[in-house]
Amino acid sequence: MHFQDRRDAGEGLKRGLASYRASPHAIVLGLARGGVVVAHALAKSLTLPLDVLCPRKVGAPHNPELAVGAVTEDGSLFLNEDICRHLGLTPELLAPAIQHARQEATRQTALYRQNRPPLRLHDKIVIIADDGLATGATMRAAIAQVKKAKPKRVIVAVPVAPPDAWGKILSLVDEGFVLSLPPDFYAVGAYYEDFSSTSDAEVLSCLR
Repeated sequence: MHFQDRRDAGEGLKRGLASYRASPHAIVLGLARGGVVVAHALAKSLTLPLDVLCPRKVGAPHNPELAVGAVTEDGSLFLNEDICRHLGLTPELLAPAIQHARQEATRQTALYRQNRPPLRLHDKIVIIADDGLATGATMRAAIAQVKKAKPKRVIVAVPVAPPDAWGKILSLVDEGFVLSLPPDFYAVGAYYEDFSSTSDAEVLSCLR
């Protein structure tokens, strides 16, 4: 399955989540940046409020492009144990990279919230949306952050994901909805006609 763009993907997700339409107990959270566009289309289709989460990838010390985990602004952390073990990385060795990623998550959250308080998650049905999963690291960090608020239910909704990563995500949440699980998954962008970078301005426009 291919999607025209992130908005098309977000509108497609509404089919599996129609039971939450206009629910006073449900909210949608989008992962910055591209996930916010998907979440905006989904929230608009379901007539639900929208907010943002900003988990950031944690890069390996000598190869920042290699993601070994992710962290959120509140310190919720996920590290890929297999990759860390293979590279001989410990939380102590990763501390500078974790701190850098957390600072960036804090900066990005402040930019997008524009002094608006975060939506209250306690006892809510929280739908976390992204434009797709690859390793699932940022989604796992986001789930950890959301669970700290003690929501009633946590749901993950993504257009596309590899089956193995999706299975791991499902083990962490109450419900999951995905449109495509290609066994030969290559990269999230390969399943979009338009997967151009999402700008800060576009994120801010969605959140308004």
